[in-house]
Amino acid sequence: MLKAVIFDMDGVIVNTEPIYYKVIKELLNEMGHDIDYKEYEKLIGTTNEYTWDSLKKKFFITRDTYELIDEMMLLKEVIIKRDGYQIIDGIKELILDLKSNNIKLAVASSSPISDILDVTISTEIHKYFDKLITGESVPKSKPFPDVFLKAAKELNVEPEECIVIEDSKSGVSAAKSANMKCIGFKNIDSGNQDLNRADSLVESIKDLNYEFLKNVYLR
Repeated sequence: MLKAVIFDMDGVIVNTEPIYYKVIKELLNEMGHDIDYKEYEKLIGTTNEYTWDSLKKKFFITRDTYELIDEMMLLKEVIIKRDGYQIIDGIKELILDLKSNNIKLAVASSSPISDILDVTISTEIHKYFDKLITGESVPKSKPFPDVFLKAAKELNVEPEECIVIEDSKSGVSAAKSANMKCIGFKNIDSGNQDLNRADSLVESIKDLNYEFLKNVYLR
């Protein structure tokens, strides 16, 4: 029986990937390096630590990882304060439909908990979620299943009773490794992600509702 739906955040609830790309590109440019969106796509769905450790290795950067993360977050805050978050079309309607059918809801994101709180509160959806789980609270980030398994545990449901909604290859891999059904959202701003392991693919969150998810779960 379907008891819970677990949402990724970046690229599923809000469209933050173009913002993160702009910030990372600007910081790399300041250090004499550059990255195109195709290269950035490989980092979508991972933690900030993983992102900067990977970039440091690629570009032989010697600066402290957490110093770079701090600079990134400050620059991101400036952009968000100016432009706000772009919520994904259909996400609020989906959340309300699921809650009306007594489905437990969680966010399980690689982003820091401060970002998850900022997004869910500013978009006025915080009250609908039973749990907010950050990838920074588990030993291994996506594509490992840790964050989804923790979400299931905190929701007091079995992994097999969950469906995950993801937009990245690493997120889909994590969901399947957690033995959960997964919806792959083909968000154009998340780049060319391989979502083929997902149980169902959609091009719009507006295509999703409780009945759709229940049918995917029962396959």
